[in-house]
Amino acid sequence: MARPVVGIISNSHLINDSYKVHAGGVMNARAISEVSDCVPLLIPTDPRLTAIAELMDVCDGFLLTGGRANVHAAEYGEDHTEAYGELDQGRDAITLPLVRECVARGQPVFGVCRGFQEVNVAMGGSLYP
Repeated sequence: MARPVVGIISNSHLINDSYKVHAGGVMNARAISEVSDCVPLLIPTDPRLTAIAELMDVCDGFLLTGGRANVHAAEYGEDHTEAYGELDQGRDAITLPLVRECVARGQPVFGVCRGFQEVNVAMGGSLYP
């Protein structure tokens, strides 16, 4: 029997100030594989590359990881200021509708750190910088 597939939301990074990557921590992939006995699948956080409906069909559940960037304040009705720090709007564009779709379908989703903040915002909550 095939192991369930768990999509791991990546973070956008710039390596050596020039090479853009979608990255995920080894710790997250190992936890999904070794502890949960599932197949870890890293998901790019660029809505031009990834469609929510396709992800829902491919993955049995999702891990919303931590990350340095914050959810953009506009996503919960606030004005952006420098106090909010680094942003990753590509990730926002993937994770927020993904959370809502998981809730609507009853598909498992687990948020850690930034991921928990994404669940909060997706469900109508707000954040404080």
